Amino acid sequence: MVTEVGADTTSVKVGDRVAWTGLLGAYAEYAAVPADRLVPIPQRVSEQQAAAVMLQGMTAHYLSHDTYPLKQGETGAGFHAAGRGRGTSPGADGRTTSGLALIATVSTEEKAKTRPRGGRA
Repeated sequence: MVTEVGADTTSVKVGDRVAWTGLLGAYAEYAAVPADRLVPIPQRVSEQQAAAVMLQGMTAHYLSHDTYPLKQGETGAGFHAAGRGRGTSPGADGRTTSGLALIATVSTEEKAKTRPRGGRA
């Protein structure tokens, strides 16, 4: 939860529930985090769920940028168990801002119907 903001900060306010990744201090009671690194936590999402989603997003980013940097025109990034948290991660709906084609798998027709908005069957 945001407890203080800098004088020029307008994107968050005291009391906002937020998450962040990539900065030291996750186990600290308080952390100074640049406002542009904060992600608002929706009211219906618990802090534990937000932490899990952020971790899954970091894993997907690491794998697609460091382990094997995906290149324009390639198809082959797979999101297994996309009916769970990974299915709502950025790019898991089969589209990315860089134009890469992604593939997501699910185990049942029911999970396929609950794909993220904008996703493809």
